[in-house]
Amino acid sequence: MEKTLINHHGQALGSYGDYQLIACAPCGFIHVDPLPTAIELAGVYDEKFYAEDKPQYLTKMEQERAYWDGSVYRYRYDAFERLLGKTRGSILDVGCSGGFFLRYGQERGWSVQGVEPSRQAAAYARALLGVEIFQDYFQNVSAANLAHGLDVIHMQFVLEHLPNPMEMCRKAYDLLPSGGLLCIEVPNDFNLTQQILHQERGLTEYWVSIPHHLNYFNRDTLSGLLKRVGFEIADEEASFPMEFFLLMGENYVSNDEIGASCHQRRMQFERTLAKTQQSRALRNRFYKALAEMGIGRTITVFARKQ
Repeated sequence: MEKTLINHHGQALGSYGDYQLIACAPCGFIHVDPLPTAIELAGVYDEKFYAEDKPQYLTKMEQERAYWDGSVYRYRYDAFERLLGKTRGSILDVGCSGGFFLRYGQERGWSVQGVEPSRQAAAYARALLGVEIFQDYFQNVSAANLAHGLDVIHMQFVLEHLPNPMEMCRKAYDLLPSGGLLCIEVPNDFNLTQQILHQERGLTEYWVSIPHHLNYFNRDTLSGLLKRVGFEIADEEASFPMEFFLLMGENYVSNDEIGASCHQRRMQFERTLAKTQQSRALRNRFYKALAEMGIGRTITVFARKQ
């Protein structure tokens, strides 16, 4: 796949150390300028991310398995099956971490594969799933590498880390068959509640996380990117609006204990809504409405290859 050379330019939104953020006109979304090189990023994600930046991440995800399986992952696979019109499929999870999302799909009857640049996380996922996990970057994966055809490519918290998100979305488009789905979840940044907190409460722009997060999306800019690649938008939803805690005066940004408490309350909220068919329907309507309003801590877009 040829790389696209882009002359990045746009309104400057602020300076952050050696970088600035720009609302890039050619890209259609906010990103850092200058963009780090592939070599610089490899130093972060091949080894450092799970060893130094998030050493407890894999353990914590396993401890919270019941929540993630029952209150998060089930809805995503429900959406895949509804949009595909079948109850089983095949999925490639890009940036699969320790394989937790794929494990749920595997137990649900899906054929699963993953791509993960981190040596530690890829090894964890192989042991967890008993299937091949490519310890590599998505751009190096080809159809010949895959054990089976694909119905879905899934990217959860991936695009914000990449120097060229459009290139990755084009690769996904090329790998998927007609009717296949690309599902992307990213932080919903510079959203209205964040702007209110910054402008009216004086909170710092805590969502800016350079150099880990290179790109900053919202519902419109993520959907716009996927449309430019050739996808049609099939569905979208937001996640729980964690900023509501900040609006109520609970500053989890500067206090880890408050952050842990807010996280537990968010999990309890979603576990309660997962108990019955009626409550699950309410959860789906609520998160879809949040997406339509452009709020919620993350945004998830389901896009279909035409």
